[in-house]
Amino acid sequence: MSTRDTASPVTAADASPWRRMLRRIGRAPGVAWGALAVVCIASRLATTITYIEDPDSLRFALSVADTYDIAALQPHFPGYPLFWAAAELFYLPTGSFSTSFSLVGGLATVGLVWALLRLWGRPLRSVDGAALAGAVALNPLLWLMANRYMPDLLGTAWAVATLAVLVRAWDDEGPSQRRAALGGMALAGLLAGLRLSYLPLVVIPALLVLGRSARPVRLIAAGAAGVGVWLVPMVLDTGLWTLIDVAWGQTTGHFTDFGGTVQTESDLGRRLAGTWRLWRSGALSGSRAWIIVAGAAPYALWMFFFQNVVHKSRHVLPLLALLLPVLAAGAAALWRARAWPIRGAILAAAGAYAAVTLVLVAQHRSPSAIAQAKAFVETTARTDSGPTRVASVPLVNTYLRTQQVGARFLSIEDSSDVRRLREAETGRTLVVGTYASLLDRAPARTRTFYHNPHVNRMWPKVTVYVYDH
Repeated sequence: MSTRDTASPVTAADASPWRRMLRRIGRAPGVAWGALAVVCIASRLATTITYIEDPDSLRFALSVADTYDIAALQPHFPGYPLFWAAAELFYLPTGSFSTSFSLVGGLATVGLVWALLRLWGRPLRSVDGAALAGAVALNPLLWLMANRYMPDLLGTAWAVATLAVLVRAWDDEGPSQRRAALGGMALAGLLAGLRLSYLPLVVIPALLVLGRSARPVRLIAAGAAGVGVWLVPMVLDTGLWTLIDVAWGQTTGHFTDFGGTVQTESDLGRRLAGTWRLWRSGALSGSRAWIIVAGAAPYALWMFFFQNVVHKSRHVLPLLALLLPVLAAGAAALWRARAWPIRGAILAAAGAYAAVTLVLVAQHRSPSAIAQAKAFVETTARTDSGPTRVASVPLVNTYLRTQQVGARFLSIEDSSDVRRLREAETGRTLVVGTYASLLDRAPARTRTFYHNPHVNRMWPKVTVYVYDH
C-alpha cells in the first residue's frame, strides 16, 4: 500500500457517501430553521437600543427591570402578562432588560416566519419560503419593533399563528381538525394576555370554527383555559378590585382621552394617511383566503377607528404581516422565470429593501427626540445652583420623573401650576414642548431635538425652552 493510500482518511469510494450525507444534512428543515433563528436573533441583538424612546417603552422596561405592577402602570392595562413573562425570562440570566427585549424580538421574528408559512402552506426550504423569510427578516418596521420595549411583534406572531391554526381547523377533516380547533381556541385565549388589541383579528375565524364544531363546549373551555393561564395569576398579583379599577380607568381613557381613537383624533384623512392600504392578491386563494379576509377586515376597522394610527404605526403590524406573502409570492414567481436580468432586478430590489432597513435600524440606535430632551433637562438640572422647574404635559412629566430627573415638575394643564410658574422669582424653568407662550417673556435659550419620524412617529421633534429667573 502506498504512502498516499495510508495517508488518506477518506477513500474515493467513501467520498460520495460523505458528500451525500452532507447534502442530506443541508437539506434538513431543522438546519434551515436553525440558520434563520441564528440570523434573526444575532441581528436583533447587534442592534439593541439602550435608551427609553417613549413613555410606552418606559412602562414595559420598568415592569421587567423594576416591578410588575399594573396599578402603577408598569405596564399599563391590560398588563400583557405573557409578554412580560417572556422578557423577564431572559432578563433574569442576562441582567439587561434591553438585551432581553431584543432576544424576544428575534424569536418573535422567527415565530412570525413560521406562522406565515403555516398560513400560506409553504415550506421554508423553497423559493416561496426563502422569499417570505427574507421579506420578514428585513422588513424595516418589523426589525424596529423587534428592538423596541413593546409586545407588538410577539403579539403579531402569536396572532398570525392563531389565525393559521384556526384556518387549518376550518380546512381539515377528522381528528386533525378537532386538534387544530382546540389548539386555535387555546391560542386565542392566550393572545388576549399577550396583545389584547389584536384579538379582533381572530374573533370571526374563531366563531366560524366554533359554529361548525360538533362539540363547541370543549372549544369554549379551551379558550377559557387559555385566558385563565394569564388572568388568574394577574388577579392574584394585582387584586380583583384594583384590577377592575385600573381596567376601567385605562379603558375609558383609551376611548375618550389618550388612546388616539376617532373620538380624540377625528381627522379621517390623517387616520387614512397613517394606515396601510389592503388589496387582494393571488398569494392565497379559496376558502383560506376568505377566512383570512374575514379576520383582517374587523381588525382593520378596529385599528382605523380605535387605535392611535396617527402617531403609532405599530398598530398596522398584523395587517402588514398578512401582506408580506403577497410580496414574497411576486418575488418567487419572477425568480422562477430563470431569466438572469429579472433575477438581477430582484436581487437589486432586495438590496435596496435591506439598505433602507439597515439605515433606519442604525438611526434607531441613536436616542429619540424625547430621550435627547431628557438628557438635556437632566444635565441642566444637575448643574443648576438654584431650583429647577420642568413644565410640560403630564405624560412628559411622568417620563422624566420616572427616570429620576432631579427637578420639580409642574403640569401645563393645571391652572395652579401655571400660576406658580409665572410667579417664580428664582431658579430656572424648562418648558418641554411647543408651549413658548406659557410664560409672558422670551426664553433665555431654546433647544430643539429631532429623530427620524420613520423610525418612530411619536414626538419626532421636541423643543425645550429655558427661562432664567
